[in-house]
Amino acid sequence: MTFKLTHLALLLGLTIVLSSLLGIVATYRAADNEFKEVLQADLKHQSQLLAMLASKTTFTGNQLEQLLQQNLRSENEDTLWVNLYQGDKDVTSNLDHHLPLKHKGSGPVSRYFQQHLWHGYQLQHGDLVVQLLRRDDLSQQILRDVTKAILSPVLLGGSISLVLLVLLLSLFLKPLTRLAQQLEKRSAMDLTPLNVNTSAEEIRTLENTLNQLILGVDEVLNRERRFASSVAHELRTPLTTLKIELASPDPDLAAIRQESDRLARVVEQLLTLARIERGHWQQRFKTVDLGEQLSTLLPRYQARFGDKAIAFNWKLAPCLVNGDATLLQVLVDNLLQNALRYCPAQSQVQLHLNGQGFAVIDNGPGLSASQRQDMAKPAEYLDNKSEGLGLGLSICRQIVEVHQGVITFEDAKPGLRVKVSFKAEG
Repeated sequence: MTFKLTHLALLLGLTIVLSSLLGIVATYRAADNEFKEVLQADLKHQSQLLAMLASKTTFTGNQLEQLLQQNLRSENEDTLWVNLYQGDKDVTSNLDHHLPLKHKGSGPVSRYFQQHLWHGYQLQHGDLVVQLLRRDDLSQQILRDVTKAILSPVLLGGSISLVLLVLLLSLFLKPLTRLAQQLEKRSAMDLTPLNVNTSAEEIRTLENTLNQLILGVDEVLNRERRFASSVAHELRTPLTTLKIELASPDPDLAAIRQESDRLARVVEQLLTLARIERGHWQQRFKTVDLGEQLSTLLPRYQARFGDKAIAFNWKLAPCLVNGDATLLQVLVDNLLQNALRYCPAQSQVQLHLNGQGFAVIDNGPGLSASQRQDMAKPAEYLDNKSEGLGLGLSICRQIVEVHQGVITFEDAKPGLRVKVSFKAEG
């Protein structure tokens, strides 16, 4: 079952209103019953005192009547109507009347007098009957005052609850509705950040979390697109060559072997790039002494450079990097491989390692300013005929990125300087 939060909020508001109304009714009824019981008990108690006083004190009728009229007659909420009957008709009262006694005995009594209904208590004490009554309208006024005093906090609390509910709707539900509407309008390709203008901290936290998730998805999709582009670019040339040679009546076996080897190297680099793109390498990072790592790699390259009549020398210094030794070796290997591939005979290639990183410097043909700028782009390829130049540079960029480093391509005048800087360890 599904429902909207606005419907739930509306139901909550109605519940608050109904609860307040039911509380008012229940409070009024309880106060009414309790008030009547208190009045009845009070009148009964006063009737007993008055009966005892009248039976033990000798008053003439006029004296008793004057006493009652002087002390009890008033026109306010405390007005009492007092009747003392000796026999059925002889009555002494604080109010001027000659109404007969309706019945003898003790218990609640009601009478109509001066266009008002009176309720009270009647007590029989021997031949003496005492009646104490209150006017209904004055009693109800007392009840209304008491009820008002009781219900004022209830009404105030209900009003505050409704105001808080309105604020809740304004601060939370409206921004949530806007957020839901933005998400509903999104397509799978629209990964722009969400924008919900709200002062509620919880909604801002939700917005930031969703935007971080969207940014992560966007980065993953971009990596997948770059990887797919790399695969298509790097495999196109060797596959085309193999197709042509295999379709020929006299295929060149040496060319087929060369393109097969090239294809194997490209696939190996693609697998390396795919592993880097997954972003699982940081879990295996540890402190690596890059100088010690390169001391075993560089001598192997000296012979390969020598075969092309290229002078290769290096200078190593301690360099501690928080990273993966295999990836760092692949980084240096790709940069040296590119220098080996593009530098002509009689060139010079140098590798300098210091405490912050290393640089590979050659005095070959170098690159133009626009080409050096293009090399910083993630999906840029400089040569679609080489053995994975674009892919190799993409791998280098990714390795430097996962190590939180920076790679730059500078003009060595002549030649090219590739500089890699790492974040200082410790």
